[in-house]
Amino acid sequence: MLSGFVNVLILVATVVLLIVGLIFSRKLSFTGGFYFFLLLLISELYQITLGTSITIMRYFQEHGPPMGMTLGEFVMWATYIPRVIELIAFTFLVVGLYKLWKSSTSNTKEMSH
Repeated sequence: MLSGFVNVLILVATVVLLIVGLIFSRKLSFTGGFYFFLLLLISELYQITLGTSITIMRYFQEHGPPMGMTLGEFVMWATYIPRVIELIAFTFLVVGLYKLWKSSTSNTKEMSH
């Protein structure tokens, strides 16, 4: 029972921190950070929805997994989706940080001349 409470607490804290990061990135006009936090939030909500959906389980019991897949294949593809979203999110963050670093170094060079 305690571990279930801790899991929910960690889940809520993660979602709250992602929303806070999203808001701060938006306020600071950091586009790369905004998309990073947005995509991580989408990934987290996807995992929550897929992991706790009783409707999905009932559907699989009646109809089986979609597109003629086995249950194992569906689980494999379902776990790839959040990983791909996270990979795209980190790409946005790295590109955004690179652009931020590039603009700060060019401003420093202009100030020195």
